[in-house]
Amino acid sequence: MKVSQEKLEKPSSPLEEMKKLMKCGDDKHLFLGTQKYNGHGLQPLHMLTVHCSGSRDEISSTIIYQRLSWAREHIGWSLNEWKTVASSDESRFQLVRADGRVRVWRRPHEAMDPSCQQGTVQAGGGSIMVWAVFTWHGLVPLVQLNRSLTGKEYLQLLEDHLQPFMDFTYSNNDGIFMDDNAPCHRATIVRDWLEEHSGQFQRMWPPRSPDMNPIEHLWDIIERSVRAQNPALSTLSQLSMSIEAAWLNIPAGDFQRLVESMPRRIAALRRAKGGPTKY
Repeated sequence: MKVSQEKLEKPSSPLEEMKKLMKCGDDKHLFLGTQKYNGHGLQPLHMLTVHCSGSRDEISSTIIYQRLSWAREHIGWSLNEWKTVASSDESRFQLVRADGRVRVWRRPHEAMDPSCQQGTVQAGGGSIMVWAVFTWHGLVPLVQLNRSLTGKEYLQLLEDHLQPFMDFTYSNNDGIFMDDNAPCHRATIVRDWLEEHSGQFQRMWPPRSPDMNPIEHLWDIIERSVRAQNPALSTLSQLSMSIEAAWLNIPAGDFQRLVESMPRRIAALRRAKGGPTKY
């Protein structure tokens, strides 16, 4: 994948010599014997890796406090407790990778650092939006969406897809449903419905914390699979089938390891005092 050369300010291009390496599109970690000036002195460059920049989403002191509180609440959870959590999210996949994403040089813990993030722009070529849920026990079939969800449409998803899955997977009514604070998730009709079904499963809502929702890594797996298609996908129908196939072929070991990472994620969030983590 090519790296935008227009973005060669800090931290995207610490040294002029790195430009040649960036042109090759190498997406792997680079272990180099050079050094980087970071404003305080020289620092070994091998501490940096190349990543897609995240979307800029300022973290206020209130959100940091809420994240830290959430970490403290869950720091003692065992793996068996995390196995009861069903993680959900929506994601959009572009037919043409023209969404303005660039590569930035950062340390692993800087994923949510504003200086390592950027705004996003709309891409051409069309896209497909999907919603899904997964737990340690399995994957819920992907649901393709025609547009961004309203509260009413999100509620329909929960009724048609989440509830049957939770009833089957957690027949002892000990399941926990994790989503985020997207506007449609906060709709009154959604909150009321989840409250009505609280006897069947509880709701978990990490405050502004994509790094605490492991489903984000499954989207990355799908993205890599889609981009690896040869010849490249040229229609939305092909993109749709590729996304479905990639989701169905995710090995159980992959998504189970993500659930197993939750105690480490919580510990990292507490160490960061609610700030950015490497996840």
